[in-house]
Amino acid sequence: MDRKPTCEELEQRIVILEEELANVRREKKELHENAEMFESIINGVSMLVTYMDCEERYVFVNQAYAEWYGLNRQEVIGKRAADILKPDVYERASHNIKKVLSGQHVSYENKVINKDGHERYVRANYEPCFSGGQIKGFYTSIVDITENKRAEEALRESESHMKSVSDNLPDGMIYQMIAKTKAEDEALKTLSTFRMEARVREPSGGIRWSAFSSTPSLMTDGSTRWNGIELVITERKQLEEILKKSEANFRRSLDDSPLGARIVSVKGETIYANQTFLNIYDYKSIEELQAIPAKERYMPESYAEHLTRSEKRKRGEFVPSEYEVSIIRKDGEIRHLQVIRKEILWNGQPQFQVLYNDITKRKRAEMALQESEEKYRYLVKYAPSGIYEVDLETNRFVNVNDVICEYTGYTRDELLNTNLFNLLTEESQRLMAQRLEKLYAGEQIPPSVEYCFRTKGGEFIKRRYGDQPQHQ
Repeated sequence: MDRKPTCEELEQRIVILEEELANVRREKKELHENAEMFESIINGVSMLVTYMDCEERYVFVNQAYAEWYGLNRQEVIGKRAADILKPDVYERASHNIKKVLSGQHVSYENKVINKDGHERYVRANYEPCFSGGQIKGFYTSIVDITENKRAEEALRESESHMKSVSDNLPDGMIYQMIAKTKAEDEALKTLSTFRMEARVREPSGGIRWSAFSSTPSLMTDGSTRWNGIELVITERKQLEEILKKSEANFRRSLDDSPLGARIVSVKGETIYANQTFLNIYDYKSIEELQAIPAKERYMPESYAEHLTRSEKRKRGEFVPSEYEVSIIRKDGEIRHLQVIRKEILWNGQPQFQVLYNDITKRKRAEMALQESEEKYRYLVKYAPSGIYEVDLETNRFVNVNDVICEYTGYTRDELLNTNLFNLLTEESQRLMAQRLEKLYAGEQIPPSVEYCFRTKGGEFIKRRYGDQPQHQ
């Protein structure tokens, strides 16, 4: 039979566990500070970000979202989507909200009216949030794409206009090109139409962009005549530049993101990865990472889940857009990541953006807290000495072991609804109040003290206790 630990050994274990709990609580405080920093980052971006629960109530909104509707954040949080959105906007959004709450990723574009009464175009992404296999809410990220829409529309109109005009007109134009091309020579050899875009210097000295389409034809005297048209496309070029800058800004936001970010093709090939992603895996380049087989970069359970997700995507089956994985870094360290995957446009093509949030510290803190609390509860319950915990704000018992119940004659449930001071004699109440006052003042107090308790049967018993404050 195993030897039962002595009271002294149990007390030593309890002290060690209390130190472990204090360390875990400090880690929880650090995680809370990290969460506040992350919230500060989210509030600093221009993208509109929210989190809603299954009842369509706002749990979190960033500053940009609140300002879009001319409100402060506290005026939005707790309200339902129907309370904030205009009826026509909510009507268009509600269908997509139902889809995301069924577990689907949703991405769509919408026309809305902002707080100033101006018509704007937005692209919205809805991502379901799962907990224990159940949907507990969804995230939204909304980007103002008005300038992109206008640029695309102007681009289509420009191209349509250019196409509708005859490819060949008998009139020509004398111009001076800044850059020349050999396309004319090739067209002359084959008598084919040549097309080009070039910058042209105007007589005033200004520069314009023009699109040229011209076809050579041989005259009876052996000379060549060019029949063609020039269209001024300066505005279209400017709009194309706006689109390029918009894509560049999006890429720059990924470069600077505190989250790991990766752009993946439909075939699963990595097109782009930011430095944070490489740092998470401890690799210098994406080529170095890809040289390691995927099986060696995952923990076994996560690798099996990775294969299952891949097969489901190939079959067109639903796969949650948010999940967790456990990976193995280059240095052998195990990291736990929260992964969010959504479809985007990258260089004009549909691709997938995958974001990685390192939650290793949170996972370790949760496991350490759970283990410490389980050990602590076990020792408290089976210790040969009477042990109790009291909430100093209410003076009510929050935990008692069997020995305390035996001493007082009360059941555990009865004690957990009892004020400690109601069991103490007046002298013991004064003694405990004095010790607490000294503790709050930071003064030293004797490690143990004798209290006199009134039992359920009305008897008075004296027991010696050691008071140990616990800080939350």
